[in-house]
Amino acid sequence: MTTFDPWKATLKEAEAAELGIPVEMYEFNKSPTNQWYVAQEITRNKEIILNGDGRKLIDSIANCLSAGLIAPNWLTKAFLSRYRLVNDYESKSWDDPRVFGLPHPKGIQLQSQRKKLSKMKLVYIEVSKHMDLPIGEVLFEIVGKKLCMGKTLVNEYYDQAVKRFGKLRPPFKK
Repeated sequence: MTTFDPWKATLKEAEAAELGIPVEMYEFNKSPTNQWYVAQEITRNKEIILNGDGRKLIDSIANCLSAGLIAPNWLTKAFLSRYRLVNDYESKSWDDPRVFGLPHPKGIQLQSQRKKLSKMKLVYIEVSKHMDLPIGEVLFEIVGKKLCMGKTLVNEYYDQAVKRFGKLRPPFKK
């Protein structure tokens, strides 16, 4: 039996590894499929991170921790080099652009962003309750009726939630 490595595996290998997990031990965040999606997202962001995007770096570290992944060497080095700027007194603040930058863009309305995030989470959770349906108009209409939203808005919130939290399952549309 080989050990599952989400950094090298294919989606099919992730799905196969997931089938072997007893239901009582299953954790979505640490599931092979979610780990695979997280690894793919982090790998897609490698160049952006290495070119200085501190927010993507912090998000990638958080996603590794949430999914129970060991960060790849390049990500560890990127994090430590920025961490050391503050730790070694070369920078005064974590929000220095050379370190991690501002956590949010200037002028952002936190209250409206919290509302949006809350709706994204509701949509994401509701979609996860309908794993038997393909992702598409029919599903978004069902979720929209339950949450008193139009299917287009549900689709937008779902797409934003996937970008933020990762995919619930392979994307297939009707």
